[in-house]
Amino acid sequence: MHQRNDAVVAACQPQTWRFTGHIYYLLDTLKLSYSSQAGLVTYENVNEESLASLCREISRGNWTQPRKTADIPALFTLSVCAVSWEKRQGKLRVKAIPDAAALRFEDIDYQVSEAKFQSQYRPCDDITTPMADVGGFDKYIKRVRNLSTKEFLQILTENNQALPIALRHSINVTAKNFEYRFTHSERVVFSQIIGK
Repeated sequence: MHQRNDAVVAACQPQTWRFTGHIYYLLDTLKLSYSSQAGLVTYENVNEESLASLCREISRGNWTQPRKTADIPALFTLSVCAVSWEKRQGKLRVKAIPDAAALRFEDIDYQVSEAKFQSQYRPCDDITTPMADVGGFDKYIKRVRNLSTKEFLQILTENNQALPIALRHSINVTAKNFEYRFTHSERVVFSQIIGK
């Protein structure tokens, strides 16, 4: 029987990336979605100043189809992407997080809402499930009820201001990184697999 040296075993095993505990919300990725009679409609790169008038205009039309989720009427979902940082063996990388925070609400003028904030410790590799649609208990998602859109955006802004300056300078992810669900290299592999 061989006695293994723990240091040798640790050196041979691949090191996993560890979250640093910081998140930065990319406010220029603000997205408004709503349920219509024809399906889901999404407005991307929504301007914060025009958000209220856009929601009121959509609500006045007869083409919306609100649904209830967790007893919250969810006509609109306002979401934003973010980045987090991970460390491994002295190296630092920036990780993109689609739909890192979301606010579901029925009316822009009332505060019946549910906000979800993704913790920086939640694995963000699952891009197939929008965070606004994650139900049940998830210890890595913080839920806050009855926030206005202004309060929701203020929380995101305050979080960004608390980020260490050194990390702010290392952000190389922008709104353009979220234009496609998959990276360029993933799209190349998919096109090779399906023969296009």
